[in-house]
Amino acid sequence: LASAGVVQADVPNDAVEVFNTALLLKYSEKLFNQWVYNPDNVPYVLEMGKIVTGGEDELRESSLLNYMLNSITPLRFPPTQLKMARMYAALDLPLAIASMTQTGSTAPSTLAGALVVCTAEMLAGLVWVDSLRSNSPVGLGPLTQVCDMRTANQLYAGPEQAIRALVFLDEVDRAGHVFRRIGVTGIVERDRHEQRLRREGVQQDLGVSGIFDAHGQG
Repeated sequence: LASAGVVQADVPNDAVEVFNTALLLKYSEKLFNQWVYNPDNVPYVLEMGKIVTGGEDELRESSLLNYMLNSITPLRFPPTQLKMARMYAALDLPLAIASMTQTGSTAPSTLAGALVVCTAEMLAGLVWVDSLRSNSPVGLGPLTQVCDMRTANQLYAGPEQAIRALVFLDEVDRAGHVFRRIGVTGIVERDRHEQRLRREGVQQDLGVSGIFDAHGQG
């Protein structure tokens, strides 16, 4: 998910993401993700991917590179990110659609309200990707944060995020037919029994089992 956590002081700032990608492709045998913020750098990153895999067709089949489309809550995707997502989609590379809701600041402070905004943003992203007529696999992720109302700091890990993730899994499970109907390709359906066991285990760890059952009823 995260980019390489190093910004080289001896590399021009606009070239860091290209430089990092080259280093990771050269030296790392692990999966990695380097976020690209400058649309002008995407062609260079994609060209490196073609060289490493052996060509454009090989890159399409490899899923070596991917792009994450992040919302600017509420209900907006930045034009630069849409432009870059188009470039990756043109090569059928994986795309992730992430809702960056911040409960209590850019989204409502209630669980239900924040989930409404989160769901709307990801559905909008799915429809937009479908309009590209790409074969890119698509993943969904509620990258929500919680705003500490006393300090305005954003909390990235806590029980609130876990509970929202559980509810969102239920939403995806119940709305899966909608995703299939709009023709979005590459959405992988998890084994429902395995998903249910994982959800129940997390609920027990959090002490919230019984708040939401598999249908979101409580």
